Amino acid sequence: MSVALDLTEGSPLALGEPVVSGSRATFAEVLPGVDLALSVNEDGTGFGPTLVLKTVAALSDPRLEQIEFDVSVSGGLRVVPVAGGFEVTDQEGVVWYTSPAPVMWDSSGSTVEDLAGDRVSARGVGGDVGEAVDRVASPLPGDVVAPIGLELEPAGDGATRLMLTPDAGMLADPEVSLPVHLDPDVEITAPQSRTTVQSAWPNSTSGWAFAGDAGVGLCDPNAPYENGACATTFGARNFYQYEGIPMPDGVTAADVSGSTFSLFGTHSYGCSNGATEVVLTAPIHAGTSWSTQPSWGSVLARSTDSYRPECGGQRFTEHNVLAGARLIADRNGHQLTFGVRGDESSMAGWKRFSHAQLSIVWNRAPNPPSGMAITSAGVHRAECITGQGRPVIRDLTPRLSMVLGDPDADQVTAHYELWNPATGLMVWDAHPAGAQRSGSVHSVDVPSGKLALNGTYSWHMAAHDTLGRSGRAGFCEFTVDQVSPNIPTIESKNGVYPKDTLINVTGTAPAGEFILGRNTSVDVNRWYYAFDTDVLTGPYAASPTNGSLTIPFPAGKPGPHVMFARSVDKAGNVSPVQMYRFGTSFPTASGLWHLDDAAGTVAADSALVELPDPSFPGDEWAAQSRSNPLTVAGSTIWGSGRGGTTGLYFDDPADQAYSVGPVLRTDRSFTVSAFVKLTDVQDVVRTAVSQDGFVSGAFKLGQLPSRFCASGITGCWGFWMPSADRTGAPVVAVSDTPPVPGQWTHLTGVHDAESGEIRLYICGTDTVWSPVLTDDADFLTPWPSSGSLRIGQGMATSRLQEPFAGAVDDVRVYATALSEERIRQVCGGQQVS
Repeated sequence: MSVALDLTEGSPLALGEPVVSGSRATFAEVLPGVDLALSVNEDGTGFGPTLVLKTVAALSDPRLEQIEFDVSVSGGLRVVPVAGGFEVTDQEGVVWYTSPAPVMWDSSGSTVEDLAGDRVSARGVGGDVGEAVDRVASPLPGDVVAPIGLELEPAGDGATRLMLTPDAGMLADPEVSLPVHLDPDVEITAPQSRTTVQSAWPNSTSGWAFAGDAGVGLCDPNAPYENGACATTFGARNFYQYEGIPMPDGVTAADVSGSTFSLFGTHSYGCSNGATEVVLTAPIHAGTSWSTQPSWGSVLARSTDSYRPECGGQRFTEHNVLAGARLIADRNGHQLTFGVRGDESSMAGWKRFSHAQLSIVWNRAPNPPSGMAITSAGVHRAECITGQGRPVIRDLTPRLSMVLGDPDADQVTAHYELWNPATGLMVWDAHPAGAQRSGSVHSVDVPSGKLALNGTYSWHMAAHDTLGRSGRAGFCEFTVDQVSPNIPTIESKNGVYPKDTLINVTGTAPAGEFILGRNTSVDVNRWYYAFDTDVLTGPYAASPTNGSLTIPFPAGKPGPHVMFARSVDKAGNVSPVQMYRFGTSFPTASGLWHLDDAAGTVAADSALVELPDPSFPGDEWAAQSRSNPLTVAGSTIWGSGRGGTTGLYFDDPADQAYSVGPVLRTDRSFTVSAFVKLTDVQDVVRTAVSQDGFVSGAFKLGQLPSRFCASGITGCWGFWMPSADRTGAPVVAVSDTPPVPGQWTHLTGVHDAESGEIRLYICGTDTVWSPVLTDDADFLTPWPSSGSLRIGQGMATSRLQEPFAGAVDDVRVYATALSEERIRQVCGGQQVS
């Protein structure tokens, strides 16, 4: 007799090669975002598929609105619906397999990380919870559980189709925690076979699966009080067989602590306490008769109970059959057969028994610890290692943790020991109170004063179940180190960028590489570094051979730079920060209008004339002169600029100053800056500096209206670029505070083509001139504009508009993305050319 589950017939699931781990085979991505885990119970008493929905998209896959599997049976079995699930029975109604009502659950409940104090959300990541808990097997405490609808219908060839309907409410719930599990299970029952045989009919097998009760001992028709119950003289014996006993593989005789075979006595000849024996026998079958009865083995138990009303009445009598249970445990068996016989020399031993019960109690030792780890301030989590690869920490009170499990799902407690191998002495042990469920994380903090600096320790851990059995211990090691590494060395590979030197280049600043060295600190294993900021990033793994790290520095980064670096050792100790200054001379401005002309209709360009750009041979744009005077038009007037110089004042929509042609390649990196001062703040666009396209300006620097700004302010400073020469919303970088009318402010807009973004820097007040990066935005579609560079107006919808209202001074453009340090020099007045 068998039952089979077909996962392909009528199903949309795409089954590839599974990954097998223990008693589970996992088929990945049977649908997008869905895995199928096919599990078999450890004791062989059940199996079942579980669909694991890992992504939000999988929750709404229409193919999961109803899931169909086919069940095929053999040997005269049949599938019948029962209480929301189904049973597989034989023709006599004996249940061989059961499947309870299927359920689904999410991952809201506790995880290993929860228990360890390091929460990891189940949604999004995802997230693996390790060996401690099995989310696929069953819900955890706190998981949201919902029923799965089940309908059965014939599927042809004797198969039955299971139609599963997941709970639509759970799948649509925006708060559901991933993954979600859909789980129909099949469990195997352990049916009992029994027969009775009688010597008067030596070849009869009619006693198989007898109903009611049956006698054992001698039945004598001449004995008084039986009222003719015995038609002839015969001896009788009963057999009871238990098949498919769900004793897990691996249980040994030592694990079995008790076994009771209980017989329900319905009658006895008298109260003379005749003995009844329970004997271990060979198996029985439907053809068992008196003449073919199985061989009898050792007597397991005797009883002398009587069951007449005047001597105790009908009741169960318990027999200790521990020896039999231990025998099948040692043989890794799952079947026991008991023969029951009485005194066959006298009617005084005649008794009748009906049903019987078997119980076996086993308790396996807890599992060895898994997931043993040490958590410290310097090394967040280090796995269990002994020998040369042992973790090194700098924390004197680390946390020791591990997952403790019990093969019988008993609760367990932990026992910790900390040893100093150098002295051979145990320096600390602990038995934290309170048992936890199997699969939980146990952890304890080493108390202060137990660990010494620069020492190596081993820690041992074992589990004890609630019945007192101890598991095999786990062993780990760690070393304590609180000595910081030496300040690292920084070397420019091939001397491209010498230390404390600005090299002269004609064209693009060269690429380089920097080598970080551990400076004799042999335990360095990672690095943090940064260019032009002391906010270091990392960690970056050190070379396993010499602890170094080689860092590329890209081409096209002119100007001075500083590199910051520090090393970190295996324990998490941090070195002092090393600084390395290098770079090229400051880039020459492509356009520089100090606006100190004081009068006239021309604003002179103070930028130096550059040579053709060698990176673009034949590029006439790079070859042309960068000297671009501006024509001052409209009613624009010369007035006081910032710092006592002159500047341009704009008080009429026609006021402007413009170049004959383009000054910047707007499809490459560039920087534009200007000192500006608004007359007032209105909810309109006011462009201070721009460069024309045909329809729109390629970039604009100035004031934006409220719709681009933070909530509650009328206007804000901005730097914006459209993604093409057409109307439409531009990509903007804006300030988070409004402009102050009548106050000079330095604005810098940077287009960094290499990183694909735009940035806005603002020098805050008249007295504090240090740039602050107020915003940045991704910008990946620059385009070259061919129109004039313009002050005081901007091109929009193919006409000049967006007039500036106020003063503009010291306008600069650079054909590169200036660093923050260089912007600081410009807005602070140190860079005048």
